Order: sequence, then structure tokens, then C-alpha cells
Amino acid sequence: MLLGAVDRRIGMISKLTAAIADTRDQRYITHTLHDLLAQRVFQLASGYADGNDADTLRRDPMFKLAANKAPLDTDNPLACGATRSRLENALSG
Repeated sequence: MLLGAVDRRIGMISKLTAAIADTRDQRYITHTLHDLLAQRVFQLASGYADGNDADTLRRDPMFKLAANKAPLDTDNPLACGATRSRLENALSG
């Protein structure tokens, strides 16, 4: 929660998002680039370096709250590890 509040104050995730060209096909997008970056940064900052952790943490209310999602909305999880992996591979290629 604290990380999300700090980010909303300083806008780091928004600045990162603006610096990256999102070349994904927008017709198939469920998670915005901003949401994916927020999820990755907040999980890294919390000690979850492994991308596979996203599968476990995608429904975690605290990470959802930090990413500005409704924490108890079970129909709106964060991205899974595979989605994040595809984005990271696209950015590094």
C-alpha cells in the first residue's frame, strides 16, 4: 500500500510508462502497460524477484490495492506470470 501511495505522489510508474513504446496489439490487451509495470515494480520492491510469484500474488488484496485495483474484486486480478514474461521479453528484444 505504501509503495502505491508513494508512486501516486511522485508518478514514477507513469513516467516509466511514457518512456516505453507499447507495441502490443491493443485488441488483445487486458492489462495496461502502466498496470503491468506497477505490478512488477511493487513486487520487486517487496522482495518477489521471480516472475512466477505473479501467479500467486495476482489476487493478493494488498498488491491489488497498491496497483490501484479494487482489492476484493475477484473478477479483476493482476497479470499472471506468463503475461508479464511476454511483456518483459518484448521489451528486452
